[in-house]
This record gives sequence, structure tokens and C-alpha cells, in this order.
Amino acid sequence: MRSYIKCSVCGYIGEDGKVKQVCPACGAPLSSFEHYEYGINEKRLSNLSLHLHPILVHFPISIAILSFIFLVIAFLMKSGTNGEWILIVKIISIILPFTIIAAMTAGLFDAKSRLKDAVGRIQKRKIQLGTLFLVVSCLSAILINYEVFTPLGKVAILLLGFLGILLSALLGKKGASLLAVLIKD
Repeated sequence: MRSYIKCSVCGYIGEDGKVKQVCPACGAPLSSFEHYEYGINEKRLSNLSLHLHPILVHFPISIAILSFIFLVIAFLMKSGTNGEWILIVKIISIILPFTIIAAMTAGLFDAKSRLKDAVGRIQKRKIQLGTLFLVVSCLSAILINYEVFTPLGKVAILLLGFLGILLSALLGKKGASLLAVLIKD
């Protein structure tokens, strides 16, 4: 069984014996560390240490932002000269829903590991926001790939893109409030 230590200055948790002279997070001396007990079994700790959700959640955020930027560029260019940009946006719009599904799946796995079977108010809100983000990204992909580039279509696509960015920001804010939550065994 592993032994852990926690920095009393910043809260960094590391494996005992692997932290050298100073805290890798804040630079406090090793004397600032104290023994730390997670209070959860090794399997749950191992699942949490995979960090699947924190890693996967960055893909849909980045893709949503890039998609919006590329859309603006493509729509500002003259028709006929923006073909490459439209193609990139089409590809990105198809990839985005799959990254959202991956992030949501990892989020459910993380919540089950971190919170056992609890599905509280914040988790329900994240599921609702994630589902709405998925629906918005699918609608956007349909409009883009069917080339609904009328003036009204362009406005709708841009509004959906902006809404996607807003939803990803709200999801991040909700997720940050759960970052330090860990239900003991």
C-alpha cells in the first residue's frame, strides 16, 4: 500500500519518498509536508489517478472554440475562396459531438469513482449542460455539413457555435466546484 504526504502550504498530495527537497507545486520545503491518508481503497484511487475526465474535457472545449473561429474566418471570406476553411469546419463539426460523448462518459466514470453512486445536484446539472452541448453541436454539424449558408443559416450556425462555447465554459465552472470533492469509503 502506498503512503502519501500533503503540503501544508498549498495542499499538493504526493507519494511519500517521491517528493524531493521541495514541493513541486509551490516550492515549500519538505518539512512543510505531513502524512496524508486518502481514506479510499486503492482501486478507487487508481481509477481517479487516470485523470480521464480532466484530460478528455479539454478536447470539446478546444474544438468548439476552433470551430467558431474557423467559421468566422470562412464566413468573412468571399464565397469560392473559403472552400478549405469550410472543409475544415465540416470535419471539426463531425468530430465535436464524439469528443463531447467521450468527455461525458469519462465524467460519469470519474463521478462514480470520486463520489461512489451519488448523483447530486451539481452532477445532474453537468449532465443537463453536457447533453445540451451535445445537441447544439449536432445541430451545428447538420447545418454546416448540409451547407445551410444562407444569411439566416450563417447567423444560426454562429449562434450555435457561440452557445457551444458558453456551455463548455459553464460545464468547466460546474466541474471546478467538484474538483476537490472525494467521498471517503
